[in-house]
Amino acid sequence: IKFRTNIRLEHLKPVDSYETLTS
Repeated sequence: IKFRTNIRLEHLKPVDSYETLTS
């Protein structure tokens, strides 16, 4: 899941990706 979030970080906004990382 973290790996997917990392990739999405570039696609999604830094805020959304950051929240997902913490989640």
